[in-house]
Amino acid sequence: MTPTDLSDPFGRILRDTTTEMVWAGVVGGRGLTCTGNVERVCGCSPDELLESASTVWVDRADPGDRERVADAFGRLQLTGVPFDHEYRWQRLDGCTIWIRGRAVLRPGATVPTIDAVFVDVTDRRRLIEQIRHLQKTEAVGEFTVGIVHDFNNMLAAMLANLTLLLDACEPDDPRRAEATAAVEIAERAAALTRQLLPFTRRHTFEPRPIDLNEVLRHVEPLLRRLIGQDVVFVLRLASALPSVHADSHLLEQVIVNLSVNARDAMPHGGTLAIATELQPNGSVRVTVSDTGCGMDADTRHRAFEPFFTTKPQGRGTGLGLATARAIIQECGGEIGLDSEPGSGSIFEITLPAVLAAPAAAAVPESPSWRAYPGRESILVVEDDDRVRALVQRMLTSLGYEVVCARDAEDALTAVHAGSRPFALVLSDVILPGANGAEVSRAVQARARDTRVLYMSGHSLSSLVERGLLTPDDQFLQKPFTPATLAKRVREALDV
Repeated sequence: MTPTDLSDPFGRILRDTTTEMVWAGVVGGRGLTCTGNVERVCGCSPDELLESASTVWVDRADPGDRERVADAFGRLQLTGVPFDHEYRWQRLDGCTIWIRGRAVLRPGATVPTIDAVFVDVTDRRRLIEQIRHLQKTEAVGEFTVGIVHDFNNMLAAMLANLTLLLDACEPDDPRRAEATAAVEIAERAAALTRQLLPFTRRHTFEPRPIDLNEVLRHVEPLLRRLIGQDVVFVLRLASALPSVHADSHLLEQVIVNLSVNARDAMPHGGTLAIATELQPNGSVRVTVSDTGCGMDADTRHRAFEPFFTTKPQGRGTGLGLATARAIIQECGGEIGLDSEPGSGSIFEITLPAVLAAPAAAAVPESPSWRAYPGRESILVVEDDDRVRALVQRMLTSLGYEVVCARDAEDALTAVHAGSRPFALVLSDVILPGANGAEVSRAVQARARDTRVLYMSGHSLSSLVERGLLTPDDQFLQKPFTPATLAKRVREALDV
């Protein structure tokens, strides 16, 4: 037999439609025959493959797989145990692929001969790896959601206790300054947990007019911690920029992803610069540049592909730049890349300007939380003992009649045991055995005029996405201060 005869229709079909090739070779000698898609599997012509020794399948195996493959081929040749392995193999053109080889000794051959089928399984292995990355990313997201939720419960209790301590201090009490500083630190911790939410994949797109410079100022402290002390951070913000229509949290995620990539490209230090400018066409541009190792043409071309990464196995998911591009496109903008080996990288994000003014930042609540008293009856449903006790303490001190329940069963028992209906249900959303919406519906089935105010350490957008709440539901984000709690309870009752 000879190599595949491409004038033969069957040979052309094998070459053009399969990722397999059939090979036969003499043990300790050279190849005898090959047919199928030799070019796809081996990166060479059939004649070039047959000029190679029959040990080519072992000799060109990846160093990490070579010992395993050599042992298996050795058993095949010595004892006739069939060979069936997947491994990384360097084609004759230098490209490394995943192949699956299945080989047997030819029965009755006068000269020991191996008959084998080799298949390029690179695409399947890549798909498996992508699924693993997705599963890992989802697991990390779920883990982060749980941490944020629990941390927000702790912060809610911390802020409430600190505010009560501050409220008990006289104006000239020396402890007042310390309590005030502790409240500020707790509020900064709450802001940090909010920055984690976009990375949990539980944050839906919520665009609004924003000040791009303000977004960068807000994320600057986090960036400085992430890039380390050996990287110089430069922030240049143009004055009088128009607003852009975007989700500020997701835009922060883009900046963080680009900055982390820049840090990884500068293992021995360098400079990360972020700048904003107004373009002649009225759009707004933010540039993220580094002095790192840069990218070659192939890497630059594939940089935004999902799952493409140049980082070592286990370190990168290959989703960062793909996600960044998706977010920018969702905002109606574009993201471009300019990079050369040894010359660093420059990412340019262009966003359309809008005429609307940036949404006003939330005004801090007045520390005088006792300005919102009431006499109504309130059912508080909260499974965290610390939060439930503090909410009860604060609302009771404001004059409300408060009944507490730790889960849906306790709440329904309290509803049926009460002599009169509750004016308000203040309920956590995610509860043991049921969710807050189910509890509220059961309460309102008995008293339709009962108001409902939900609270949660999860964001409203994530709860809406999961079908637990609607955008129109009254919602209180944890952690909250006593002033915020008192004001929102009063507003819910007065609707």
